Amino acid sequence: MSGDLAEVIKSLCSAALLSRQEEAALAAKVKAGDMAARERMILSNMRLVVSIAKTFRNIPLEDAIDDGVFGLMRAVECYDPARGVRFSTYATWWIRQRLLRFNQTYALVRLPPDKQTLVGKIERAKSEYVQRLGGEPSDETLAELVSRKGRRYSAENIRSLRTSKSKSLLQSLDGQETMPDSIYAAAVEAPFEPSMRNEQSETLRKLVDSLPLRERYVIMARYFSVPQKTLEEVGNVLKITRERVRQIEYLALRKFRTSEYRQKLGIE
Repeated sequence: MSGDLAEVIKSLCSAALLSRQEEAALAAKVKAGDMAARERMILSNMRLVVSIAKTFRNIPLEDAIDDGVFGLMRAVECYDPARGVRFSTYATWWIRQRLLRFNQTYALVRLPPDKQTLVGKIERAKSEYVQRLGGEPSDETLAELVSRKGRRYSAENIRSLRTSKSKSLLQSLDGQETMPDSIYAAAVEAPFEPSMRNEQSETLRKLVDSLPLRERYVIMARYFSVPQKTLEEVGNVLKITRERVRQIEYLALRKFRTSEYRQKLGIE
């Protein structure tokens, strides 16, 4: 670990821990839209991000911390102290799943290492942009956000990478391949019911594999791709409107939530 990174980590971990009462009070303020409360909860739990990031040894620590923060942000937004769980316990799940997804979704798209690194940078830049400004950044904006001194990217680079990922994902589907267990287990942000998130990955495998090809592609692209594809991006690949993509996604997710459909697959 470089001296600079060590100093950054020391700074990140300097905020005081919160008591249960402080967590509950801040969570209520976050729900009311208090950005200062949100920031305090994030800063007070950065040592948790660092601790979990260190367990992912095949990811550069700086990258793991950057991505883990997005899991922490998501936990802050969703936390409900009324459920009786301490925030650190709740946030650990979100952070770990975010990093699992960051680490393992690359296996699905089969991109070379240099492109995998760029994909990670794009995902983080896109997530941060949405968090701060809302809406989807353009390819030109993404290119500017991920460019660094000595390495510049263009909008065409971003579009080319998206095309490569789309082809890889479609080839996987056309071959009727199934996704690795690790990819299913990492589907943290898909809008499923909490009980479904706690089931074994085999359940999610059966659900996704049971879908027709087009529905399966939409779900994979929207929830398993890194970065997640927008409705417009999926529509461009399938040559359909974004509203039609939304309908396909809705129908697939509704199937997942329907007890009759799950019983038919023998998972309830």
